[in-house]
Amino acid sequence: TMPGSLRQRGKNKWQLTVEIGQDRRGKRLREYATVHGTKKQAERELRKILTRLDTGLPAMDDYTTFQEFIDDFLGQRSTQVRALTLYRYRKVVSRYMLPALGPIGLAKIKPAQIEAMYREQLERGLSARTVHQTHRILKAAFKYAVRTGRLVRNPAELVDPPAVRRKEMATLTLEDARKLTARLSGGDSYEIAIYMALYTGLRRGELVGLKWGDINFERRYLRLQRNVVRVPGQGFVESEPKSDSSRRPVELGESDLKILSSHRVRQAEARLRAGSMWTNGDWVFTRELGEHLNPDALSEHFPQILEELGLPRVRLHDLRHTHATLMMEAGIDRDVVKGRLGHSSIAITSDIYTHVSSSLQRSGVKRSEEHTSELQSHSDLVC
Repeated sequence: TMPGSLRQRGKNKWQLTVEIGQDRRGKRLREYATVHGTKKQAERELRKILTRLDTGLPAMDDYTTFQEFIDDFLGQRSTQVRALTLYRYRKVVSRYMLPALGPIGLAKIKPAQIEAMYREQLERGLSARTVHQTHRILKAAFKYAVRTGRLVRNPAELVDPPAVRRKEMATLTLEDARKLTARLSGGDSYEIAIYMALYTGLRRGELVGLKWGDINFERRYLRLQRNVVRVPGQGFVESEPKSDSSRRPVELGESDLKILSSHRVRQAEARLRAGSMWTNGDWVFTRELGEHLNPDALSEHFPQILEELGLPRVRLHDLRHTHATLMMEAGIDRDVVKGRLGHSSIAITSDIYTHVSSSLQRSGVKRSEEHTSELQSHSDLVC
């Protein structure tokens, strides 16, 4: 038998701890249960659990509630996902899963109860996308329960979440992009960051996390080293790029380098004015005293500029789609676009930009003969 132990937690209250094996990294996995009664009764329960384990059954399914289990799952997840992802997981769990499943025994959860939870979410007016997100987290949690011997099968795999309709891609036209460029070129940190979003396709957190040391002016490229996000309750969190493909070199055009150089000169002047109050973090896009921008403030700044120019209201992230669309409309190969945006697979690029390929087929745009045009300067591409 695997080892188990008893610990008194109060009058007639005992905590049972059972070792159920090891995870892939060799870390010991334990399960806990609370038993009310005499020490003899607690010992009897412990023997029952160890016998169940010996016969290959899940250890604690009579004891562990969904709430206890999901707390353990989130604890295990915290070492594997980014801080903002974990925050979103916790929000979905506390808002939607716990009210529906919290007190139910883990092994007693049936597909019908999961379906009922999804139905209720939809009746409350939540989008199919949110329900889908709930399903994805639940499926991963139950998969972990099966892997660690708490469940024999994954009940979420027997449930189909509602279908999510792919949202139509929102992008700016070439003409809109020109208007935006004219407005942003000589602006402050917020405006130059928005300009760079349009011309490099960088994600918001990648822009905010950019340092001068990441930009090679001579060889005309920047290298992505970090991502900065704001996590409610934790403040700003700096993390590694989203994936290996996100840690990519991004070529810069002549116009980008000029605009970044002018921006650096303006920043140096601001730094002189601030004197010893300046926070030197080497950030490219800064607030008055040298701290990096707040990613949320960047997103809030963007619609004001669009409104002022009378341009369609798109999100800041849609500049990434606009950048890719303009490249593809200029006949640049999908593989090049994939590498530039840091997509982990060509499927993501193809999936997101199917709306471009149909217009490309109609206009019969040929791929440029010269390899250099794959990363042509923006003066050719957009200006």
